[in-house]
Amino acid sequence: KNERHHIVCIQNAASQATLYTTALVDNWADQTPQQAHAFLSKPDVTVTNQSDKEAQLPKIKALDATVQGAFGELAQQLEDELTASKAAAAHADAELTPWETLNERRRARGTEVLSLGRVWRLRFFRPSGSAPARGLRLAPTRHIA
Repeated sequence: KNERHHIVCIQNAASQATLYTTALVDNWADQTPQQAHAFLSKPDVTVTNQSDKEAQLPKIKALDATVQGAFGELAQQLEDELTASKAAAAHADAELTPWETLNERRRARGTEVLSLGRVWRLRFFRPSGSAPARGLRLAPTRHIA
């Protein structure tokens, strides 16, 4: 189970801690914040200080809104990252396709197959003023990590 709570029974409840812990978890684990608020706001739920009850009950609804907002932001962030990853993969595929095409042609002719590193050097690190290698286009200089 993925439980994110700790219940410590004190005073008279400590002697039957398992019973009380089980009862609390069984009663509250599946309650929504609205259900918890509705139950706790009833007049038969007594507390030591009524002003504490009045001050704490609105926090249940505020906490729900905060959690929902955080999960909404997280979902949007994950969606944005997925979109960026798909775009990066498409860009990488577009960069790789000419290299694969070149190697397929070279294989068909029985000539040396170029490593991807050699193709990058030919495309991007050619001395200035030199003619481009046959079948390769000139491209702007890039720094490759």
